[in-house]
Amino acid sequence: MAIDGSVGRTFVGTQKRRLVESRRQSVFLVADGEQNQSAVSPLRGFECLVGPRCLSAGNPFQLGRLDEIRAGGRFWGYLDTEPLRTRYVLAAHFVRLCPHIVEIGGYRGNVITAFLRGQHESVTVFSLDEEFEPLERTELNGASCRVRHIREYFQARPDLTSVPERTLGLVVLGLEIHGELQPLLDLIRSARVCILEVALDHPPGIAYLEGILSAVPTRTICHIDLDLSANEPMLREELALNMNRPFWRRRMVVLEPVSP
Repeated sequence: MAIDGSVGRTFVGTQKRRLVESRRQSVFLVADGEQNQSAVSPLRGFECLVGPRCLSAGNPFQLGRLDEIRAGGRFWGYLDTEPLRTRYVLAAHFVRLCPHIVEIGGYRGNVITAFLRGQHESVTVFSLDEEFEPLERTELNGASCRVRHIREYFQARPDLTSVPERTLGLVVLGLEIHGELQPLLDLIRSARVCILEVALDHPPGIAYLEGILSAVPTRTICHIDLDLSANEPMLREELALNMNRPFWRRRMVVLEPVSP
């Protein structure tokens, strides 16, 4: 979840499409574009077909290109650029007062931990990325803090996401659904603040965001649209190892859950 979706998946009108990856992948999702089903369940179109016991800690998008990554390619190398890293500056601002922070979907060194400047009780980052480096330490910004970067589906570690209600800052940049959806909805409902971000030119991410907003009652604190495309001509050298199309137009929503 929440790895920026550079491999094309599309939703088309009222057609039903199964987003079936290869047999090597551990998670399959169904995309059901029929609008008339939203009255039954706003997220009926996103159904996990494989239980959590079948999950393995690898990003489904990357499985066919691991040799390229291990040879030095950067699967989502454009996320390393300064323009795209500004998303984290914004996210860090909105979670600055949260005692506990969970990020789902860090990529390489692009993790919320690197952008926090205050004091927190815990910071936990989950990623499926091949280039992600796990770590654990007990200090952040000169103060005691349990920091954990974990290469695993967050759904497999509920013990690490269970914190007192309304103390959590949840960060999901480059929203993509891998694994069961319900644990994410539960985290959003219990959070103090939630930052969701998608690529505007990646239809599945937009669909996931709209479905989540329909399923969980929230108040929008801030809505931010970014167009960073003017930077691409200046970044040709930095993008030499990038393996996928850059998505420069982004949408970030900062949400506060409310009682239904």
